[in-house]
Amino acid sequence: MSKIILTASGKGGVGKSTFSSVVGYALAKRGKKTLLIELDSGLRCLDNHLALSSVITFDLSDALCSRCELIKTIYTCPFCKSLDLIPASFDEKFSPSDHGLPRLLVGLRHYWNYIIVDCPAGVGPEVACAASVADISILVAAPEEISVKDAAKAAKVISENGNSKKRLVINSADKSAVKLYKPNNFDNIIDTVGAKLIGVIPYDRHVHEATTLGKPLNLSSKAGIAFANIAARLDGEERALKFRKF
Repeated sequence: MSKIILTASGKGGVGKSTFSSVVGYALAKRGKKTLLIELDSGLRCLDNHLALSSVITFDLSDALCSRCELIKTIYTCPFCKSLDLIPASFDEKFSPSDHGLPRLLVGLRHYWNYIIVDCPAGVGPEVACAASVADISILVAAPEEISVKDAAKAAKVISENGNSKKRLVINSADKSAVKLYKPNNFDNIIDTVGAKLIGVIPYDRHVHEATTLGKPLNLSSKAGIAFANIAARLDGEERALKFRKF
């Protein structure tokens, strides 16, 4: 039986989908069969992150609307055979929450160790829908006021839909990004979002380069180590929560 992980952010542009793809890769490198499911209809990007955009024929909408066999919507990452993707619909009007998404997620539990559901930015119905069946929810926030407030809104929606196990990831932390907060203390971000901190990812240009080019991130790089540690914690391993002090 797999663990379903929901990723949400509230505000867009904070690296939520990047988090989903890289943590998925890190879990797969730990020997865990991992499936990414992207819900952002019309704005998908995980196929680019995993070097799959040129081979996508069927997507999540085809699976949920029974237009093809489910297996035809599942694509294996070319640089990591334990990492699979069901891409979001190309149609921006398609709403997975209206087509039995929870039933699909529950059915997929038997085939992967981890299922990461990458929700669209905001607090739309996809967040509430996925929260109803997720085992754990990850709130991704940048250390800036708007991002933190919007992550708190997403956390509230998740809690209202029966998901109480929430974790916070602070992404792209560097000197300039944390200027509104005490550099060595993210307690106010944690308190505002209302979720236990599971990791702080430092800014690292290699992350953007890897996802843009559809290449694996070096998990020994500055950010790669942080992603690998988060994956280990999600996988039940005890690792001290350490991050760079600015």
